[in-house]
Amino acid sequence: MDNYLKIRNFGPVKDATVELKPFLVFIGGQGTGKSTIAKLLSIFQDKLWYMSILSEKNESSLEAFIKFGIHNYFNEDTYLEFMNEETHIVYDKKKFSLSYKGKSSPEELQPVFSSWFEDSTRKFAEISQSDLLDIQKLTMSQNEAEKDNQQPLQDQLKSYLQNYLEIQNRLNLIQSVFSNMGAKLYIPAERNLMASFAGTWANMKVAGLPLQDKLLNYISYFEKAKKEYPVYHIPSLGITYKCEGNSEGLLINGTDRLLPLTECSSGVQSLLPMLMVLDYCIDKSIYGGYVIEEPEQNLFPDNQLYTLRYIVSKNNVQGSSCIITTHSPYLLSAINISLLAGKIAGYEKYKDEVGNILPEEYHLRPGTVAAYALGDEKEYCRDIMNGNTNTIDQNYLDTTSSIIGQEFGKLYKLYVKSLKDNQ
Repeated sequence: MDNYLKIRNFGPVKDATVELKPFLVFIGGQGTGKSTIAKLLSIFQDKLWYMSILSEKNESSLEAFIKFGIHNYFNEDTYLEFMNEETHIVYDKKKFSLSYKGKSSPEELQPVFSSWFEDSTRKFAEISQSDLLDIQKLTMSQNEAEKDNQQPLQDQLKSYLQNYLEIQNRLNLIQSVFSNMGAKLYIPAERNLMASFAGTWANMKVAGLPLQDKLLNYISYFEKAKKEYPVYHIPSLGITYKCEGNSEGLLINGTDRLLPLTECSSGVQSLLPMLMVLDYCIDKSIYGGYVIEEPEQNLFPDNQLYTLRYIVSKNNVQGSSCIITTHSPYLLSAINISLLAGKIAGYEKYKDEVGNILPEEYHLRPGTVAAYALGDEKEYCRDIMNGNTNTIDQNYLDTTSSIIGQEFGKLYKLYVKSLKDNQ
């Protein structure tokens, strides 16, 4: 396993090893750690966070954990390890370390927390905050400098600018090292609250209300999406959302009246903003991937299917990574259909026939999906992919249905018996 995340004793996650794939799915009950793993992956796959852990004090790396609300999950024996093609991150003995294993890296980039890294970021911070950046000083004419005998200042400025460019070049190199990494759009499970907050997110942020940054960020993108898409359709629900000036809402069939989002069904409140935000961020290429908590939230099974296929199609167009947390076996079944279609479509003979059943835009290629079930007492983090079929294990999918079926069968027998007894 070349690309992975290992977690021990971090919040609800006791012991988990996750293989990183472009399409990653976690299923489990409440409090099993699905969101915790998704948040860790969001942090470790954000190159900007890498810049933060290269500062003088390792503690600055905890800011991202604070924003996600998981900073209190660290224990005395917490161990975290993240590995991808180029980067290796370890948290052990209360300290983060980072190393770069790219083939073409300069020698200075090889050591963990090298002095080169720390010196670069520290100097850049000092320079950026220096009084020497005073615009009036920088724009001082040569005559004024000579008249006021400011030549030493000019020499200092010249030296400063040279140093600035040198450090900037260093930082550009650091960023290029992690250029394959990008922050992920995080769509939280609490998004239903957004219907009540729409239009007021900026005031809430200024007021410092105790809302997590990820939710405020999501709300802000919804506000931007409404301006970008003044008319937005969701074919599966047969609805149209319209934003005109200060008026916005769902068009009521056959009229020009608008139904406010706060008065819509919980499913619409959850789904519509999510799709609009996804479209906006993908169209603008703002993020390198996305995390969606419970995309099935408040949706009937057929709309869960639509939502999953919408996500798959967007993922295929962008070629980004996607992380999903879910409670829904329906969603896993929908993923299996996309995986099976992608596998069969690999045979040229059947490609067209498969496409007639499920269009290619909804296919998932074999080997691009990893799925894990969390919370089992015997095996906390269980890989539920079938290595032979490259689909989610049918035995896992059938477990819940089997339990229900067995109980129904027993009760039905008792029902038949009761009818005979009362004849």
